[in-house]
Amino acid sequence: MLVIEATKEFTVPLERLYEAWTREADLKQWWKPMGNTLTAVTNELKPGGSIRYSFESPEHNPAFEIHGAYQEVAAAQKLVYTWNWEVHNNDIQESEFQLTIIFSAQGSGSRLHVKQENFKSEEALQPHKQGWEKSLNDLKLFLG
Repeated sequence: MLVIEATKEFTVPLERLYEAWTREADLKQWWKPMGNTLTAVTNELKPGGSIRYSFESPEHNPAFEIHGAYQEVAAAQKLVYTWNWEVHNNDIQESEFQLTIIFSAQGSGSRLHVKQENFKSEEALQPHKQGWEKSLNDLKLFLG
């Protein structure tokens, strides 16, 4: 199976980076994959806790959902969870992935490392790779 890894450094403290990644109010401001708007978040930050993100299109139609369950939660250090896509009215193949997110202090700032596993082909990997680059850049802009 193929894997994507992406790393980005931030000028904010580690705790603030973790909040921006996990808090609904923050997520709704910076995370807009493929131009869609995050409308609802379930984020039970504990092992076995559920995770669900619901998105709508610019036309306010349901676009897709991402859902899964936390396998490992170490606040402001590491999150491991399943990452399953359900796409509405689209030909995109639904997939089941695993994400590992590592948060670390970097001088007076912080660093985020994303690892997404379980790609079945290089073709399936490319849109996600571009998506992570855009999302991490958007997160960096949001955090200033």
